[in-house]
Amino acid sequence: MTATETLNADLAVQAALTPRFPRLDPAVMHQIIVVLSAHNSNPNGDPAMNNEPRKNPFNDHGIISSVSINRKIRDYAIDKLGGTDGNDILVRRGSVLTSTVYSTFSKAGISVTASIEFSEEERAELIQAGEALPDAFTIDETGVSYDQSLTLKALGAAWKALEAAQTDPDIIEKLKTLIKRKDDKAGQDALKASLEAVKHRAPAVMTEAFFDARVFGYTVPGNAGTLCGPVQVTDFESIAPINILEIQTVATVRHNTSEKDGKGNFGAKSVVDHAVYVGAVHVNPSLAARNGVSAEDLQTVLEGLYYGQSLARSSTRSDVRVEAIVIMTHDSKYGSMPYHVLERRLRVTHDGRYGVSVEFDDTDLNGVTVTVIR
Repeated sequence: MTATETLNADLAVQAALTPRFPRLDPAVMHQIIVVLSAHNSNPNGDPAMNNEPRKNPFNDHGIISSVSINRKIRDYAIDKLGGTDGNDILVRRGSVLTSTVYSTFSKAGISVTASIEFSEEERAELIQAGEALPDAFTIDETGVSYDQSLTLKALGAAWKALEAAQTDPDIIEKLKTLIKRKDDKAGQDALKASLEAVKHRAPAVMTEAFFDARVFGYTVPGNAGTLCGPVQVTDFESIAPINILEIQTVATVRHNTSEKDGKGNFGAKSVVDHAVYVGAVHVNPSLAARNGVSAEDLQTVLEGLYYGQSLARSSTRSDVRVEAIVIMTHDSKYGSMPYHVLERRLRVTHDGRYGVSVEFDDTDLNGVTVTVIR
C-alpha cells in the first residue's frame, strides 16, 4: 500500500469514528440520556468537602451536578461561537452578572435607572475622560444615568480615575449625587417607571443576546429577573458506589521563604478510580418556541455534551469519557412515551475498570426515534 493509500485509509477510519449529530427540531420533544465514565479523575469536586468528588451520602454513589454539565456546554459554546451576535454567553467565568445585564439593557436602549441632566459641556468632558468613566454610567442626549452595579470600592476607584483624568471636581460631585438619586422621591418614581418597562422587555433582550439565556434560562440579579429555559439538565449519578483515592503530591519548590525547603511541601488531590455516571437532558418545545431556540442552538448543546468533557481535561480530570449519548426524539411536542418508560430500556454495565457497555432496546417505541452517539 502506498503512502497516499495509507493516508486515505486512515482518513476513512477517522471519518467513520467522527460522531454524526442529528438535527433536532425544536418544535418537538427530545429527551437525551448521557453516559459518562471517569477513570482516576475527579469529574466534579465538592467545594464543601475540600473539593473531593461529589457523592450521595446515603448510598455513596457519585454525583456530577447539573451546573457542572451546563458549564461544559457553555465553555464549548464560547469556543465554537466566539461570542458572536446573539450567541454571547451570560454566565462567564469571572464575569459580574449585574454589570453584564445592565450593559445589555443599555445597548438595547433600555434605561434601568433615572438620569439627571448634565450640560452639553459636562457630557463632553465625561466623554473625553474615556475609560476613566465606568460602563455603569451611561451618557445620553441630555444627561447621565447610573445602573447601581458598582461596589463602594469600585466607585472609589472610579472617582480617583476621573481625578487623574483631570475631570472637573464639580462634575464628579454631580455623579456622586446621581448615585444617591435612588434615595429621593423623584428618583424612586423615575426608577419605578423604568423597571416596569424592563419587566416586559428583559426576556426578549436577554434571549436574543445570550445563547445560554435562550437554552438554559437564567436567574440573575438586577431587573432581568428569572426565565425558565427549554433545555434542563439533571444531576448525573453513578450506577454504583464510587471509590475515592487521595493521591499525595510533593512540591519541589517553595512558594515563599517561610516554607521548608524541598520535601516538606506536601499536597493532595482526590479522584475516583473507575465509575460510570448517567444523567438526562430534557428539551421542552413550548419553552423553545417562547425563547426563540433554533435547531442550531440544540446542535450546539449536543456537541457541548459530547466535546465539553474533552475541553475540560486537567490533571485532576484527565480521563472523563463520553461513553454514549442516547437521543430520543418524539413525534409531538407533548411526547409519545413517558420518559421513565424509555429510561428503563437503557442498560449500562461496567466491569469495574475501563469496560463500559451501553445498550438501548428500541423495539415498539410508539413514535419515538432513537439515535445513539458513541
